[in-house]
Amino acid sequence: MYSPPDFDEIEVSFWGPGYGECILIHALNNEWIIIDSCIDPITKRQPALEYLKKISVNPAEAVKLIAATHWHDDHIRGLSGLFDICKSADFLMSEALTKKEFLVLAESIGKNAKIEGKSGLEEMQNIFSILEEASKSRSERNFKAPIRASANKCVWVSPTNSTTRLFSLSPSDYSILQSERELAGLIPKIKNPKNWLVTKIPNANHVAVVLWFEFSEITLLLGSDLEDDKNPQTGWTAIVNSSCRQQGKAAIYKIPHHGSITGHNPDVWGGMLTATPYAVCSPYNRGNKLPSPADVHRLCGCTPHAYVTSTKKISEASLKKEKAIQKTIEESGIKFHEREYLPGMVRLRKKLGAKGDACSLETFHSAAHLSNFR
Repeated sequence: MYSPPDFDEIEVSFWGPGYGECILIHALNNEWIIIDSCIDPITKRQPALEYLKKISVNPAEAVKLIAATHWHDDHIRGLSGLFDICKSADFLMSEALTKKEFLVLAESIGKNAKIEGKSGLEEMQNIFSILEEASKSRSERNFKAPIRASANKCVWVSPTNSTTRLFSLSPSDYSILQSERELAGLIPKIKNPKNWLVTKIPNANHVAVVLWFEFSEITLLLGSDLEDDKNPQTGWTAIVNSSCRQQGKAAIYKIPHHGSITGHNPDVWGGMLTATPYAVCSPYNRGNKLPSPADVHRLCGCTPHAYVTSTKKISEASLKKEKAIQKTIEESGIKFHEREYLPGMVRLRKKLGAKGDACSLETFHSAAHLSNFR
C-alpha cells in the first residue's frame, strides 16, 4: 500500500469514512493535488496527509493545488491544516458564495462582520487568515489570491506537462448570479434600513465545483456534491447542455452527492463518461444515509466498476462506547500499544503509455465494491 507511484504514473485516491471525503491526485512528476478534506473519526487525522507521509512525499513541496469544492462541513474538515502544511499549494474555491460564507470572508479580511455558529466555516476563515499572513510577507508561503472556479474555466496547468490540465465545470453563471442576489440581502432597503432583502439560493449545492481533469491518455470527472433539478441553467443539466465545456469522455468518475438520486443525470453517464467508467462513491452516514439501497442498485447498473470508500458505519454511539472502553483500560493501569486505524481507501493507478482506459484498482480496509454497501 505504501509505495509511491512512478513519476509517469497517474494516481487517484479516494477517502470517505462516512462523514466527509477527500481526493488525492498524482498529476505526474511528483505533483499532487488535494480536493476537499475529511478527518478520520478515530485518529482525528487527515488521511491524505498521513498517506503522503507514508509514501515519503513531502507535502510542503509536492502538493501544488488544494481545492474546496464547496464549504459544507463534510467536505472541509481539516482543510486549513492541510493548506497550512502544503506551503507550495495554490488554493481553489467556488466563484459563488452563500451569505454565511461571505460573512466569514468579510470577517477574515477585517470588516468586523461577525457570524455566530460558523462550525466548519471556521476552516474557511483559517484559510483566509493564512493567505492574509502571506500577503503581509509574514509567512513562508508566497501570496497568491485564491483561484475562483466557474463554468468552463481552466484553473490549473501542470508546470511540467502542458497536456495535464484541470478545468472547473461549475458553478454556472446563473448559480453565481443567484449567490450575488443572496448577498444583496445584506444591503438594507433605501429609506427602510431595518428591513433586509431576503433572497435564497434554491439549492446550496449548485455552488459546488465540478472538476474535469485531463491527462494525455485519461480524463477524470469529479462530481463534488452538485445536484440536478432539471433547470437548464443550474446543476448537471447546465453542464451537459453547455457548448463551451471540454469534450471527450471521462474514465474515472467521482459520483456526486454520495450517490443520491439528486445528483444523478443520465446524460452524464451517456455523454460524458466512457461505457464502463471507474465510479467511486463516498457514503454519508448521518441523517438520511446515502447511498440508499435504491441508489446502490441504480449505480451498480450504470457500471460494473462502482466502488464505495467505506462500508463500515461508525456512529456517534460507537465512538462514545469506544472512548468509554479506552477510559476503563486506562484506569485499570493496563498499558497497550495503539493500533493504527486506517479508513477505507480506493486507489486507481495508470501508467502513461498503457493502452486503453484500464487502470489498476485497489481497495483498502473498509472500502469495497459498491454492491457490498448495506
